[in-house]
Amino acid sequence: MPTLKEVATGFVAPEKLNAADLDFLSVDMELKTLKGKNEQGEEYLYRAFVDGVKEYYVANSVIQQIQEILKLKPEAKKFTVKKTGSGLATRYKVEVLA
Repeated sequence: MPTLKEVATGFVAPEKLNAADLDFLSVDMELKTLKGKNEQGEEYLYRAFVDGVKEYYVANSVIQQIQEILKLKPEAKKFTVKKTGSGLATRYKVEVLA
């Protein structure tokens, strides 16, 4: 059984990843609905791509932008997401790659 020192030495805090951390999004990527808890302990639902043990949060605004793009360009398959700001001031911009 490992000691506290051994665990602490090798510890890597989990990263908060989102769609902007991916090189691109594909319309064929599987989007999962997951549960989380806020600071008050209340449960909420969110959407994410799961790649092995990493989860990439996908904001509703990203999904809405992709929806609008697909209405205008239904053949679009790949997108990139740019993120600015943080917290409640976070903004995402979706662009078509292919």
